[in-house]
Amino acid sequence: MKDKKILTVCYSQRGHTELIAKQIHSIAGGDIYGIKLQKPYGKNYFTALISGGFDILTGKRPEISNKTDISGYDIIFAGGPVWFMTVAPALMSFLNGNDFSGKILIPFCTSGGNEGNFFKNFEKNSNGAKVMRGIGFTGKDFKNPNELKNKLDEWILTIGKQI
Repeated sequence: MKDKKILTVCYSQRGHTELIAKQIHSIAGGDIYGIKLQKPYGKNYFTALISGGFDILTGKRPEISNKTDISGYDIIFAGGPVWFMTVAPALMSFLNGNDFSGKILIPFCTSGGNEGNFFKNFEKNSNGAKVMRGIGFTGKDFKNPNELKNKLDEWILTIGKQI
């Protein structure tokens, strides 16, 4: 991965996914980008989850306020929380709003314990990318920072050998 241009992208509602993204960035290098919405779901997690759930049910994709140009990147780590067993709408907006042709896309997610259809739906909406094996994190992964870092190191090392 050393000779590739890397971007780490995340949408994080409560900070868990952002923590993972920052650690991926510190291991893999490159640039980091946090998805921001024109109309944020709000700081209250349950209110955000209800609004996000409605977006999932209706197929609505929220507008991203800070779009980024991905054309110069070869490898993109992209992650977000699992909402209602799938990709959170904000991350889905990022996926649907970009052409990943010729790029390697590597998904990651955070969840309360069940990834549901996150990886399947992520790959289905990856618009031309080569999608590598993703990784999920649950609440128990955050209890031991050293184990979390080791899990990330091992995953990124494995991905690096496959690229």
